[in-house]
Amino acid sequence: MRCPVSIHMIFVFLLAVLSGGCGTGYETEMEKQRETLSPYEVDGEVPPYGRNYNFIVTADSLRLKGEANDRQETVLHKRDAIVVSEFSVAGSDSAEMLWVKVARDQSSQGWISGAELTGSTVPADPVSQFLMLFGRNKCTYFICASLCFLFFFALRKMKRKSSPVAGIVSAYPSVLCFVAVLSSTVYVYVSRHSPELWAYYFYNPVLNPFELPLPLSVLVSCVWLMVMMLVAVIDDLTRVYTVYTFYNLMIAFSGCVICYILPVLLCGYSLTAVYLFFLFVLVVAVRNVVFAVGCRYRCGNCGSILRDKGSCHWCGYDNV
Repeated sequence: MRCPVSIHMIFVFLLAVLSGGCGTGYETEMEKQRETLSPYEVDGEVPPYGRNYNFIVTADSLRLKGEANDRQETVLHKRDAIVVSEFSVAGSDSAEMLWVKVARDQSSQGWISGAELTGSTVPADPVSQFLMLFGRNKCTYFICASLCFLFFFALRKMKRKSSPVAGIVSAYPSVLCFVAVLSSTVYVYVSRHSPELWAYYFYNPVLNPFELPLPLSVLVSCVWLMVMMLVAVIDDLTRVYTVYTFYNLMIAFSGCVICYILPVLLCGYSLTAVYLFFLFVLVVAVRNVVFAVGCRYRCGNCGSILRDKGSCHWCGYDNV
């Protein structure tokens, strides 16, 4: 029986993660930063970023106010790199506001409100930039993934009648979609029930799940597992390179994107809808995995699993 390359890759990756997962001080660092910035607490919240934190401007322009007696304004432009140097709380007794002093260089610095800073910039960390990019365009990604899924599924149906290929007999695409919806459901749970924790993680991301609190650890572990399942899907579906293989890959990838983004969109309406969708994908994934595991035969030529003896649906080899 041929062992897929992806199994070896997953095993090596797990060893690498386990060997580096020794840190446990993430919550301690979070509490230290909260205590340091507690004088700048506004409406029960402290800024999730501290001094010397780096941002990249995403707005077309950003105006910084000078000191109290200085009417001069500094204009920053898109993609400018800035650093946080100071905090202050100002305003009336009924409406206090957090102000942050940022600087591009010695001659270009000034004050800006905390809300305007977070809305017009992105952390310089590449993980935070990816989270921001994916979060802002989730509706576009969902629509594109849905159209791709329907298009390639329709093409596969039309080709199926004239093609010797019978269909996909693999557990990996179903597991990939389940891991995607699990990741999204955990993200919805964390963002709803622990918004302060998620905000701190956004500005201080860590990719090692063993250094994080339990909710974030589960989320990051799911994301890593989703990456590994993507590798497994590619390895399992590309044993024979045909146009039909490309259809199956696109269906699997677009289905993964839909399963990840749909719960995020549904959470704006009802958490019950999110959990029902999660249960639906779980039932479908378990059904498909049980069916794939129940296939007792393998092709003598390419090693793919078969429902029954006969012609292989991948390479066409006649197994008798």
